[in-house]
Amino acid sequence: MNIRLLPSVRLLLVLILMMSLTACANKPVSETHQFPPPATSDHPKSVILDNDILEISYYLTNALQDSPYLLKVGDELRVELSGRPELTTDNVTVLPDGAITLNLIGSLYAASMTTETLTQNLYKQYRNKGIVKPEVAVILLKTDQRLNKFMESLINRDRGATLARRVYDSQLLELPFIEPIIAVNKDISFVRKAIRDSYAKLFGKQLNVTLNILDRSRQEIYVMGEVRNPGSVALRRGSNALMAIAAAGGLRTTADSEQAFVVRFKDDGSYYYWLVNHDAAFDEPDQTTVQHALLTSDIIYVPKSSITNIGNFVDQYIRKVLPLPASMSINRTRVYD
Repeated sequence: MNIRLLPSVRLLLVLILMMSLTACANKPVSETHQFPPPATSDHPKSVILDNDILEISYYLTNALQDSPYLLKVGDELRVELSGRPELTTDNVTVLPDGAITLNLIGSLYAASMTTETLTQNLYKQYRNKGIVKPEVAVILLKTDQRLNKFMESLINRDRGATLARRVYDSQLLELPFIEPIIAVNKDISFVRKAIRDSYAKLFGKQLNVTLNILDRSRQEIYVMGEVRNPGSVALRRGSNALMAIAAAGGLRTTADSEQAFVVRFKDDGSYYYWLVNHDAAFDEPDQTTVQHALLTSDIIYVPKSSITNIGNFVDQYIRKVLPLPASMSINRTRVYD
C-alpha cells in the first residue's frame, strides 16, 4: 500500500528529523566538575561494617580458685590493728579510684593488690606514723557484687551470657559497665581486645569476653536506568560496576553502554561520580573506572542511547502532531561523529 504525504507534511517531517539527528550528533558534552574515583575500599572479612550484628559473650573464669584474689573497686574490707582498737576500721570500701581511706593513714591505693600485699603496705604506713611493730590484719568482708549482678542481668547460658548488638557507622558500641567503643570499620580483633581490656579493669581475670560477627547486614547498591531488572542489588565483596550491571540482568537494547556512571554520596551531601564504558571494559579490563570497587549505597545509572531518545522524540511528538498512518515506519539510524 502506497502512502502519499502532502509536500508540506513531508518537508516538515524531514526538517524535524534532521534537526533531531544533528542535535544528538553535535551536542557538546556539558562541562562538569568530575571527581576522580576515591581509593578502592575492599574491606577484609574481619572488619566490622555498618549495620552488622555483633555477638558479645561473657564467661566466668576460675581465676578466684586458680590464683590469689586481687582487690577491686567495690570490695569491702576490715582493717584491724592489734592493741589499737581506735584505729581498727570496719567496712572499708575500695573506691572508684582504687583507694581506701583509713584512720591515721588517710588515703591509700589498694585496687589490684592481694590482701597480703595490702597488709605489708599498711605495716609500713603505720610504722611511719610512729607505731612500733604494728600488727595489721586485712579481712575481706565482701567482694564486689557488680560482676554477679551483671551476669544475673543477662540471659544465662551454661556458665556464660550473651548480648547481641547492631552497630552503626554514626554510633559507638555501648556495652554495660564500660565506656563506648568505636567498632565500625575496625578489625574485629582490635574491638575484641578493647572490650576485654575495659572489663579487665573492672573484674580482672574473673571474666572472659568473646566477640564475633553474628550476622552481616545486606550491603546494597542501586542500579537504575536501562537495565533489565533495575533496583537494589546485593553488594558482594569487591564488586565493580560491570558485576552490578550483570546482577541487574544486564543492559537493555536501549542502553547507552558507553555512558553509564556511578554516583557515590559523601557525608557532607556532596558526591563523587565517574563514567564507566561498559563495552570498552571487555577490551580494556584493567581500566580504573571498571576495577574500582563499589561501596554500599553507590548508585549506577545507565542512560538511554541517542537512538532511543530520537525514537522517543518521534513517538511522542511527530506521531502526535502529524497525521501519519499507524502502519508507517521510520528507519532509525545513529549518527556517529
